[in-house]
Amino acid sequence: MFTGHTGPVSSLAISPDGKSMVSATNSGLCMWDLGSGKKIKNLTFSSSSGNSEIYSLEYSRDGRLIVGGCSDEAVRIWDAKSSESLYFLYLIIRTEEVGIFYTKKTPVFKVHFSRRNLLYGLGSFRANV
Repeated sequence: MFTGHTGPVSSLAISPDGKSMVSATNSGLCMWDLGSGKKIKNLTFSSSSGNSEIYSLEYSRDGRLIVGGCSDEAVRIWDAKSSESLYFLYLIIRTEEVGIFYTKKTPVFKVHFSRRNLLYGLGSFRANV
């Protein structure tokens, strides 16, 4: 049950309706059907550094978006209902990311949607010394 990743799972989130789950490794995300335990689809991401870890995942309140806080100083957004890209803030080739928002020199350790469906991201700023 829930086999399909090639590396250790770094984060997971359960959809608001409780029917699906998404799990992440540094090579991508897998979406799962919780009733059967079968993989629904793979979601990919690319990193400018080539090696990014997803520290935190969360579904939006309506279950349409999946957001990840990443070690490469970015918040990534995927469309949970479709495998097609909707919008790009950063040019990326062959990806299913909806958008990428880069921070100012901090990894994003936690992402969270409020009750009003506002997205919060938490990081730890490291000043250059």
